[in-house]
Amino acid sequence: VVADNQINRYLVGLNEQSESLLQLLSLQAISWQVIWLTGTVSLLLITALSQQYRQISNSLQPLDKGSLPQPLPQQLHAYTSNKVSSPLLMGVIKPRLVLPHNYQLLYSPAQLSLILEHELYHYQRKDNLSNVLAIILLSCCWFNPLAWLGYHSFRRQQEISCDEHVLKNKARQQRIEYSKALLICAEQAQHNLSVHSYY
Repeated sequence: VVADNQINRYLVGLNEQSESLLQLLSLQAISWQVIWLTGTVSLLLITALSQQYRQISNSLQPLDKGSLPQPLPQQLHAYTSNKVSSPLLMGVIKPRLVLPHNYQLLYSPAQLSLILEHELYHYQRKDNLSNVLAIILLSCCWFNPLAWLGYHSFRRQQEISCDEHVLKNKARQQRIEYSKALLICAEQAQHNLSVHSYY
């Protein structure tokens, strides 16, 4: 029986083995953090300093918007480039529409009009900004295969939704023309991890 005024105190101490185990665990936690941070920063740098982006930017030739079959918003400038194989919307703050230098040979006016409608839908939805956010999330979870699957699924769904928007209420012949344009682009596709919105 313990008296009411008596206080019992127990001290729990760590022996040398427990202390060394805790030190090892804290070192492992730090090394995992360094590995994660290295992967995250590397992926962000690879995307931001993309050689492809610089090559495209350096090869841009201004394009007269009046020569296009589809009117473009005043803020959206159009260019051609010999470094792109399919139309794309590049840039986040000031997006630019870039067409292959031989776009008039590749696409009929009807196909080009539908392609431009596709790119304009990317522009209206600010898809390039969404792509930046998706790449940042992917960079934070680069070690998880589900993050990569999710990113690729997100980009695929983005393109499919643009296609659905373009084809909504279109006649059969327009759908055929659009399909032919998609096939031309698929033959020349070279998409990488980027913020660009490709046709």
